[in-house]
Amino acid sequence: MQLTLLLKNLIFDHATPAHHTESVWDDINPDYPVQSEFLDEEFERLFKFDSGLTSVLNGFSFVTLTLSMTGLYGLAAFMAVPRTREIGIGKIMGANLLQIVRILI
Repeated sequence: MQLTLLLKNLIFDHATPAHHTESVWDDINPDYPVQSEFLDEEFERLFKFDSGLTSVLNGFSFVTLTLSMTGLYGLAAFMAVPRTREIGIGKIMGANLLQIVRILI
């Protein structure tokens, strides 16, 4: 059996209400000990988990983009090999970079 109890603390000292709650609980039901934690600690734990997950996802995104860019470069190089002669003739005839790119497209 688990009982969740939320207490609003109007005092800035966290130890006093927690100690008072534990003593009242021990008077009512001494067989079950109090396991208390503060919400700000729980939120901090969840934030650290989300930050770690974000870092892992960013790493995988970087690897994915790197592999896709490598694949596109390989595909462009593969498409340019059969047209090497055309590119060379175009350069000799004075073609600029835009005209060479048009040959490849």
